[in-house]
Amino acid sequence: MDSDTCNEILARFPGPVTLYPSRRKWLLLTLGCLLFAVGGAVEAYNGDAKEWLGVAFFGLGAIVPGLMLLHGAASLRLDADGFKMTNLFRHTRFQWQDTSGFEAQFPPVLRASPIQPPSWNKFVAFDNAKMRNSTWARVSALIMKHNAQLGDTYGFSADDLAKLMTQWRDLAIAARTR
Repeated sequence: MDSDTCNEILARFPGPVTLYPSRRKWLLLTLGCLLFAVGGAVEAYNGDAKEWLGVAFFGLGAIVPGLMLLHGAASLRLDADGFKMTNLFRHTRFQWQDTSGFEAQFPPVLRASPIQPPSWNKFVAFDNAKMRNSTWARVSALIMKHNAQLGDTYGFSADDLAKLMTQWRDLAIAARTR
């Protein structure tokens, strides 16, 4: 999405505004996993028993993206108080005053690569003050420089979503101090 779309969403402050993941992305992931599972099944049927491991891996790998296609499985709801992230039907609520540092970044394994990874591999990481003392948050902060991340990019590039989250947060914090 472009900056005009971000501005349209920001104009709807204080919301609520709900963003949904790209169905196309999750459908392509599901189909890709199923394609590899079927290919592995054909190879395994023709005599290579080790291919059944690939069938299991990609067959099971199709479940998560398949679930993400279901209505209500994933969303990001922005309002004046914070945001609610729904990921695989699990809801997590964050308050704006507890979050900061929204940043688009590559997964750690791709950051170490000598080849520049494609931008669609990026995700949005951020700091959540309420999670600072958990073991998972400390490990995450060591790896990603932040202790939390959004579950999807919701049809945006990670860079645009990080900017949108930062700007929405700034509006919410400013509205609270008035």
